Amino acid sequence: MAIDVATADALEAAAAETADEVVTADRDDAVVDCEPDAATDAGRGESEVPRGPRQALAVSVALVLALAGLVGWSGHQLIHYRAETHKRAQFVAAGEREVVNLTTIDWQRADADVKRILDGAMGRFFDDFQRRSAPFIELVKQAQSKSVSSATAAGLESLDGDTAQVLVAVTVHTTLAGVAEPRPKSWRMRVAVQRTAQGDKVSNVEFVP
Repeated sequence: MAIDVATADALEAAAAETADEVVTADRDDAVVDCEPDAATDAGRGESEVPRGPRQALAVSVALVLALAGLVGWSGHQLIHYRAETHKRAQFVAAGEREVVNLTTIDWQRADADVKRILDGAMGRFFDDFQRRSAPFIELVKQAQSKSVSSATAAGLESLDGDTAQVLVAVTVHTTLAGVAEPRPKSWRMRVAVQRTAQGDKVSNVEFVP
């Protein structure tokens, strides 16, 4: 069967148009396939957090907690140290005060001086000194004795809970009626200091070389 020129041209044009439609459809499909899934990307962005910032945050929190613990521990140690230092100083002060009181007696106010000594004493030392206080006062008044002492050194020898051993060095100047003033004497004493509800008190006194 013979095909005329017009028919051939028509067939060729139809074929070309069909081919163009197929190519266009393929391109549209390819574009659709290549477009990202918006819903998937949105979900992924919400559920996933970059690991870098998350790790940095964890490290920062750990450092803050560690520093807070260190500061708390250091503060506790500082408070404990200050309390112990204050406690030691109080023991030394109590021992020094009692030794100075014990070696500072004026015959004109002997009763008050002895009372001051007893106020800072306790235990065996209190009992012994109280028992001997009356004859001691009488002797001081008869001799018109006056002793004045000053502490030259004091320090903590040992500490055990609420009991301390304190060493005190004093220089004592003593005068007697009608007697030339002798040279001052230097003494060293060990005193036992006990913490009580009424304050720090001395329970024993002894001379040391």
